[in-house]
Amino acid sequence: MLGKDDSGWATGNLGLSTFDQCGVLFMIPYYNYWGKSRPDMHHFLVFHCLDVAAITWQLLTVNGKFSFILSKRCGLPVETIRYLVVFSMMLHDLGKFSKRFQALNPVLFQNSFPGTSIREYEIRHDSMGFLLWRGDDNGDFLGLKLLLAEKNPALAGILDCIIKSSFGHHGIPPLESKGNLPLRASLFFDEVDRAAARTFVEDAMALLGNTPELPMDIKTIKKALRAISWQIAGLGILADWVGSNSEFFPYCSAPVELSEYWEKKALLQAGKAIEALQLTNVTPSRYRGITTLFPFIAVPTPLQRLAETMLLLPGPKLFIIEDVTGAGKTEAAMILAARIMANGDADGLYVGLPTMATANAMYGRMQKAYRQLFEGTANPSLILAHGARHLSVDFTKTVAVSQQDSDRPYGTEETASAYCNEWFADNRKKALLANVGVGTIDQALMGILPARHQALRLFGLQRKVLIVDEVHAYDPYMEKLLGVLLEAHSQSGGSAILLSATIPQKKRAELIQAFQNGLGGDPASELANSALPFPLLTQVGG
Repeated sequence: MLGKDDSGWATGNLGLSTFDQCGVLFMIPYYNYWGKSRPDMHHFLVFHCLDVAAITWQLLTVNGKFSFILSKRCGLPVETIRYLVVFSMMLHDLGKFSKRFQALNPVLFQNSFPGTSIREYEIRHDSMGFLLWRGDDNGDFLGLKLLLAEKNPALAGILDCIIKSSFGHHGIPPLESKGNLPLRASLFFDEVDRAAARTFVEDAMALLGNTPELPMDIKTIKKALRAISWQIAGLGILADWVGSNSEFFPYCSAPVELSEYWEKKALLQAGKAIEALQLTNVTPSRYRGITTLFPFIAVPTPLQRLAETMLLLPGPKLFIIEDVTGAGKTEAAMILAARIMANGDADGLYVGLPTMATANAMYGRMQKAYRQLFEGTANPSLILAHGARHLSVDFTKTVAVSQQDSDRPYGTEETASAYCNEWFADNRKKALLANVGVGTIDQALMGILPARHQALRLFGLQRKVLIVDEVHAYDPYMEKLLGVLLEAHSQSGGSAILLSATIPQKKRAELIQAFQNGLGGDPASELANSALPFPLLTQVGG
């Protein structure tokens, strides 16, 4: 029996080999493969691939600044970057074209491939997808890369630089070997599987329309493409998470033309999903003065006055603030962050602290001020990010609670001064996606460590001001990691503000150098290696 979801699309337990009533569509080989399934229903693999690609398309369209950054860093037009990233996300689950994966649902497997023996599912589908793309080194099994190169060699070559990012949508890069032995695609795919996958790739390329003009010689942009692959990997993780949500993408087991599903289902549902999850940008407000952010400050300290009046360099920039306790370093950092956001150089911020206790205290302070960083019509999300945040009453009472209007006529309700979308709060890996975050510095440092979903954390820091407090409290290991994070953050176009009572001259120079490395700029300036007075505010830009 087939039912209808609220959008009018057929759902239910339709056998994969019984599509005669759907016309010639049942003859298309990729409709024998499921992508998501439950005991009583399934969702075609090709439809799931389009769901994830549609989320990617909407995110890159709504968040035009991110598309612009990727375009600027690799030297390709925005439209070209959008095409390449969306196409690569359409291919993210190619590994599910293996019968080893399809056999995870024995009933559907026997319906689609009657009489076929079940083989063990021993390598994850993300790694199998990469093998299918690359093929075997000995040439016995041609990968989809070479098959695509027959039609468009430039497209195949450029996709090859970034496609590992889409295959890494489960948070780690795909495997290419097991032990000391290389993995071979021929062990996991037969000719039927490869034919179905190839047909889908060809139809997906036709679905996106004319291929943009691409450089034939990709050597000059290969390094840049691999650099932006970190951000693309984070985007892929996010897109797959949202695209796998059946509340937004109900299971569809009736075959329709890919173009019809793409236009009438995937793109529309993707738009609703990113709006519901508040993955759209909120608009920073213009800077309206220190008293707007901090009404309790009647007379600014000299540091705060300097933060409000100093000239800001264009583009990504690093500030190092060294002053005594009580000088108002935190407020000065917030002033600088507000000005950076108002200038269009950032869309949010993350404050990293050395301990959970200091993070909790900072979260309480941030609750009262963070909304002033955004336009009044915006509904920005504030999150606490550390391992024991569930113990923080200040945080838990703000999850999914909209801000109340303090001027409401029957205003006896308690006013919520902060708000956090529940989706951001249900997993710490999503925390950095919120507009404003406060937490321990390790939550940001995991973005440059070999940890699962680290690319999602880097993506979350994209276009945020990274504020790191109490830098003097970190040991040499943490200081080294902080330098690597600064390099990655500046490379992706982010700005940073470091706060400390004092920083040794050598350490200051190393942090500045790390930031400059990410910008591809000159070695640390003479300023970084000079004996300097105290207190001190240092600004470094490209």
